[in-house]
Formats: sequence, C-alpha cells, structure tokens
Amino acid sequence: MPFKELAIIVGFFAAMWLIWFATGGPERGMNTSSQDRGLFSAPVFSAPQFKFQVQALRTPRGTFNTPTNTPSANTELSERERNLLETELRRIGARIDQTETSPYRSLVEIELVTKHATTPHQEYLLLSVSPRVSEKIPLTNWEVRSLVTGKSGTIKKGSYLPFIGERITEETIFLNPGARIYVTTGRSPIGSSFRTNLCTGYFAQFQSFTPPLARTCPRLIDSSLPEFPNAFNDTCLDYLQSIPNCTVPLRGLPLTLSPACKAFINERANYHTCINEHKENASFYRNEWRVYLGRDTELWKNEREAIQLIDHNGKVVDTLIY
Repeated sequence: MPFKELAIIVGFFAAMWLIWFATGGPERGMNTSSQDRGLFSAPVFSAPQFKFQVQALRTPRGTFNTPTNTPSANTELSERERNLLETELRRIGARIDQTETSPYRSLVEIELVTKHATTPHQEYLLLSVSPRVSEKIPLTNWEVRSLVTGKSGTIKKGSYLPFIGERITEETIFLNPGARIYVTTGRSPIGSSFRTNLCTGYFAQFQSFTPPLARTCPRLIDSSLPEFPNAFNDTCLDYLQSIPNCTVPLRGLPLTLSPACKAFINERANYHTCINEHKENASFYRNEWRVYLGRDTELWKNEREAIQLIDHNGKVVDTLIY
C-alpha cells in the first residue's frame, strides 16, 4: 500500500478517536440518557423502587432473618408497619360497611371491647342502642365476628326474668331505646343470657360477673315492716339496718333476735322474694342485658383487631377497629 494512502487511513482513525474521547470516551455509556443513546446502545436497568416498598410491608416473624446491624430489626411490627396494617383494616372495614350496610347501622354500636382478657369469662363487648330508636330491635341471631381471624359468636335467646334453681324460659331478645348490652365471650354463670332487674344483684353474692352486677336491691330495712303491736324492737331493726343490699345472711342469725325477726329475714332476704314484691314496679326492669356467647376460649385479639356486628340478615351493623 502506498505510504500516502496508509497515512490517510491512520489519520482517519486518529480523528475518530479524538472525537470519541472529546465526547466522553469510556464514561459515555454510563452518563448518556435514554434519549442520547444510539440505536444499538445497551439500555441501563435499575431495580424498581416499589419492590422495596413491598418488602417494607413484610412482618419479620419466626425464622425471618434481619440484619443484626439494623437498629430497628426485631420480631415485632414497627410503628410504620402497624400504621399500614391499621390503615388497611380500616379500608377493608369501610368497604364492607358500604356494601353490606344494615338498616340498624348507627342505631346499635360497639362501644368498647375489653383488651388483654385472660379468660372468656372476662372478655366482653359493650353494645349501645341509640335513644333515637323508634321501635324495639331484635338482637337474637345477630353475630359478632373478627374480620382478622374469622372467629365469631352468635347471640341466642335470653330470659327476661330468670329464676335461680328453676328452668329458665328463654325468648327472643328485643332491645329498647338507650339499652346497653354486655356481650361476654364465655358461658353464663346462671345458664342463660338475661335482662337485669332491681333484684339481680343477689346473683353477685354467689357468682362472678364481668363487669360486676349492680347491687342496688331494696334493703330489708326499707321493706314493709310489721306495725304496732307487732313492730320489731330496736335490736331487730339495728340488725336489718346492717344487712347489705342484695345479701342473703349466711351465718347464723344472732341469738338476741326474736323469732319473728328471724322469720322475717329468712323469708325476705333472697332473690325470689325480692322479685315477687317488686316486679310490678315501673322501675323494676333495667335497660341492660347480659348476653353470653358460650365460648370456652377468647375471641378477640389484644391488638390489630377488627370486630364486626352482623344483624340476623347478615348485614354489617357496626365495625370496631383497634
């Protein structure tokens, strides 16, 4: 090849090298935007950011390995993860409420739930009925259900006037305006759900109730006492004064009491006599029900729980999320 032609070829490649070096040389492949890449330039890929957001939703549990040099690494939900979960529960609950709304919505609400209960006897929900209700609401066959675990319990019939030691008659539970209903997960201490009344405080002397029953029975000293000439003496009246509300004296009565006084106490200081004497009073029945689901284990989680109240037609009445 003539020297002149060889010089032209070498000069051409040298010029091309200078142009390539001036426009970025070896750095060009990393800095060039997608608009500046040539037709055969290899695209530069990077990991999508959403992948890391998805990973952040994962809960570190069990054998999940977390870096030991990460200060927040632990086996519990982080505050951010908890907020994300609670937001999701609210979204799910709101969606279900909107699509399956009961006609009793806003008329019956879940007011509170006991957390960290260690037995089904201690675990309960408090339902409240709006005073705006114009007619009685049937509660029997309603259901309470966990949206998180799927556990549930059904509200059955109850007794309007329970009798101890006798067969209890159960009927459909109807709620009055302003009623309060304690729905306990466990079994009833008296064998049935019941409406409280002026005398049910006697139950609390022999059984445990959560929350405690009100002990506001009429006192014996306020009963119709014998009049002259059969009036009780001061010793009897003092003893009647000392007997607490809703209490059956279990210890032997004082020897200083007259036979008539002892007979009066034995006959009157009990639940059956209390209801027989006062059941016709306008204020005898309280606007409160004690409902029992009859479960042997707890239903509700201590945290991150969503509880729904479902009516007898399967429609959502209320949702409580905590």
